[in-house]
Amino acid sequence: MTTGEVRRYFESKRVHWTLHATEERQKDGLEAETVLRALRDSGQMIESFPRGRPGREAASVLVLAWLPDGRPVHVVIGHAEDPWVIVTVYRPDERPTEWNADFTRRRR
Repeated sequence: MTTGEVRRYFESKRVHWTLHATEERQKDGLEAETVLRALRDSGQMIESFPRGRPGREAASVLVLAWLPDGRPVHVVIGHAEDPWVIVTVYRPDERPTEWNADFTRRRR
């Protein structure tokens, strides 16, 4: 999966939000359309989990996108089925010890 594929997919808005993703998005005060627009406009795949993540069987990717106000957002997307599933959404700038300065790599 490429960054271009991620951006093109979100042009169609065919997504399903998990309850967890919806709760996390709302907790951060983010509107669904704002997140989708950020994915279309600036989504950049930064991690791929082709065999899924622990506790999840489906393949997924971690995408970094930039909100209209310049804040970063990370979105985990399960893409094994159509529609794709937004698994979680969070603001990496609120987790500064976990991410490098440009939010593209985890600190080890």
